[in-house]
Amino acid sequence: GAKNFDDLLRLIRSLHDRQMRGDFVTGFCNTVLAAVDAKIFLKAYLPRFVEAYLELESGMVKLSRNVTGVDEHLARLASLDHSGWRAPALQFLVFHDRDADTAREFFCDLERLAFTMQFVVTDRDARARRYRRLSEEVMSDSALFSSNGALSLSLEERQKMTQRLSGRFGSVTQRRALVLKLNSLLRGGENLAASSDVTVEHVLPRNPEPGSQWLEDWPDLAERRELCDALGNFCILTKKDNQNADRMEFVQKRDLIFRNARKGGKFALTRDAARSDTWTPDDVRVRTKRLVDALVRDWKLDLPNG
Repeated sequence: GAKNFDDLLRLIRSLHDRQMRGDFVTGFCNTVLAAVDAKIFLKAYLPRFVEAYLELESGMVKLSRNVTGVDEHLARLASLDHSGWRAPALQFLVFHDRDADTAREFFCDLERLAFTMQFVVTDRDARARRYRRLSEEVMSDSALFSSNGALSLSLEERQKMTQRLSGRFGSVTQRRALVLKLNSLLRGGENLAASSDVTVEHVLPRNPEPGSQWLEDWPDLAERRELCDALGNFCILTKKDNQNADRMEFVQKRDLIFRNARKGGKFALTRDAARSDTWTPDDVRVRTKRLVDALVRDWKLDLPNG
């Protein structure tokens, strides 16, 4: 389609043009077609990019052999609300030989980098510079996985990311990206597509009903605000079940929805919450730490660098 083709051409231009300013056609000719002969671009270069672009869009990558993980990493990347990772991903698929082990390592590290860019680096220009540097390093096997390369995280970045995961998540898209990731990590976890009909359920509701057990267990307003948007208070439900659960008391929503195999019980993160007998501030803090630890291990944030 025209929209996707336009998107692809802009991604290709971004790999050759650091500024991306001015008229698109003029800029494309002055950068891409100045580097690649027009006939070669049309006959050899463009078809490879089209194939790789379609793989990114579908979330299904063709590799030298079947290997678990790559498509799951792509699903997690697609759940983020920035797309700077797509250009280096496209560059990798076009110019690397589709070795399964190399691809798994690349997309694993790219997922970690993209989540860190999302949650720690708020400056768009800084993100863009990091991804441009990564696109350049994709063309060099020695630079791509080096400990000081763009794909790697510094000790400071790892520490900041670990600290950020223990905080609050007020953004809907940020919460959703994290619960999809966590759901895939837990025992018996499922890899849910970014487009799936799932929402983030706040176990402790944001606005408990007056006179509810919630206010008995959570009398401190500041504590409720602090922990309501913490990782430990999240699980997954479909939109319909989320609306039904809304402000139910914990035991009620746990027994009727979280433990129901056709409702919340379909999701590993919700089954995890359903194991609790109570839902107090201490329960949420302990669960937050446990979920953060799972992310830290998976993303290797506890290592010095690389």
